[in-house]
Amino acid sequence: MRIAVIHTGGTSSVLRQTLNTREWEAYRDNATDIASALGALGHEVVRLTDGRDLVASLSDVRPDVAWVCSGGIQGHDPATHLPGLLEMLGLDYVGSTPLSAGLADNKARAKALLRQAGVLTPDFSVVRAGTIPASTIASDYPVVVKPVCGMCSCGVRQADDFAALRHAVDALQQAYRDDVLVERFVAGVDVTVSVVQGAAGTLRCLPPLQRFFGGRDDPAFAHYALPHPRSQLREGRPVPADLTEPQLAALSSAAASAFAVLGLRHFARVDFRMSGSAIWFLEANHKPDLTRSSLFALSAQLAGYDYHDLIRHILAAASGD
Repeated sequence: MRIAVIHTGGTSSVLRQTLNTREWEAYRDNATDIASALGALGHEVVRLTDGRDLVASLSDVRPDVAWVCSGGIQGHDPATHLPGLLEMLGLDYVGSTPLSAGLADNKARAKALLRQAGVLTPDFSVVRAGTIPASTIASDYPVVVKPVCGMCSCGVRQADDFAALRHAVDALQQAYRDDVLVERFVAGVDVTVSVVQGAAGTLRCLPPLQRFFGGRDDPAFAHYALPHPRSQLREGRPVPADLTEPQLAALSSAAASAFAVLGLRHFARVDFRMSGSAIWFLEANHKPDLTRSSLFALSAQLAGYDYHDLIRHILAAASGD
């Protein structure tokens, strides 16, 4: 099978540079590891970059399937752009549809849909771009303030009173020129669930991982820095989540619900905050990191998949095999 692995190009690949409402990331490491695994599995692999020259490149290559490794370059809802283009060209691809990618990328819309479906999510409000928060926007403090569209925990801040909330919102509006999500803080532990689609749309939730976050200067979280300068956090090494069977079943059910409600395809990662017996949905990543050292790959190892098995399984889901 001929497979085009497409990662993000630079702003030189657009007709006119405009705003970008989320972090820019090339995803070259993702593309490298995925392409290497696909080649080892016997496929013909071509690496391409997203942007204005992509249509011509795809016309030359004529792949059987494309693998989306791009979060978009700029503009509003950039996560929708590459799958939208592939839909328009009539090419099969690995990854979620434009609508689902856009819904998952917008944390407020994802939370609203999950709440309607009966999945717990912390109370939240949205401060629209160009406006200031009203004093009644948060009934209880602390709150978590974050870009409505973002990645790698960039821009995430905690506000303990209204003055801190206004300061955080102003900083994020200046940085992102987009809406800001204000979410009630829930004490607990961060757990992430990787989900892989199987035959006939069945879902498999891989073993969950507990994540550890601290401030950039917190020595307890000095293993590695998150990759973007706008991130206020550092992340420690994840560990397998220590859960009871009922907790694991409830967590898997919530992750599968998020996957289905948002209409995600092939693979995704869903993040939760666990507090006692309650499982709170935080966000869904429609295109999570798939490098060999990623959270997704680690969860796959715990489930008995090596990296090549994982890539083969995801490709099979996209191919309908």
